[in-house]
Amino acid sequence: MSEFAAGQVGDSRESGAVPEHRRHSGAASDLPQTPTEELLLQIWSAVLGLDHIGREENFFELSGQSIAAVRLVSRVKAVFDVDITVRTVFEAPTVAALARAIEAGGRDRPRLLTVDRPQQLPLSYAQRRLWFLTQLEGPNPVYNVPVLLRLRGAVDAIALADAVRDLVTRHESLRTVFPTVDGQPWQQVLDPSQVHVGLHVRQVDPDRLDEAVREAATCVFDLGCEVPVRVWLLGVGGGEFVLVLVVHHIAADRWSLGVLMEDLGVAY
Repeated sequence: MSEFAAGQVGDSRESGAVPEHRRHSGAASDLPQTPTEELLLQIWSAVLGLDHIGREENFFELSGQSIAAVRLVSRVKAVFDVDITVRTVFEAPTVAALARAIEAGGRDRPRLLTVDRPQQLPLSYAQRRLWFLTQLEGPNPVYNVPVLLRLRGAVDAIALADAVRDLVTRHESLRTVFPTVDGQPWQQVLDPSQVHVGLHVRQVDPDRLDEAVREAATCVFDLGCEVPVRVWLLGVGGGEFVLVLVVHHIAADRWSLGVLMEDLGVAY
């Protein structure tokens, strides 16, 4: 998940004369129905220089030409991180149609399937090693795997908290604890309703950002009863934020963090 540039989609207008555009009717059918459509309307407005566009209006009937379509494709790729072409715009020339094409694209996550498994799940060799080291050394941040993401613009903390809950629901490793039975550890996957990871939101002085990030990254997990993930949103003012996601190595590694952050971005 790359840097967000929220709030910058429709800040500018393409230069050049455009014909006067009729105001859309204001009917419910003209208004955006999804967040994807809302963002697309902002992009179309910036590219075409028009303030009132209905979700079912045709891009090319609104003075959109091939060059404008190229600009549209460039902005859509940047905002949605999808692979589309000018041909996609010709095949889906309305906001509603293009939104459907985007939502059906490569960012869709695979559907989760339920599988049978024993009630008590054994640890893998690597997990057992990490569990043993934690027992030997005591809870400590040595095996934390943190990832930092700088966010710019308007961040919806409520939506981000919902996205964190979606992430933990989707990935069982993030809601697994490691209790012991007769001295032996096993994996207990908690039901999503039992897990409350939450999003810790803090405002920090820019001069103390490094300290706040370090404090978050060195949190300590009690693997026997605490899920191995925590998330902070640190605001430093001026529309600048740092998202800190920390997972214990028993539940994730550097490669899987990329998957987690991608899923978090899609959920948000």
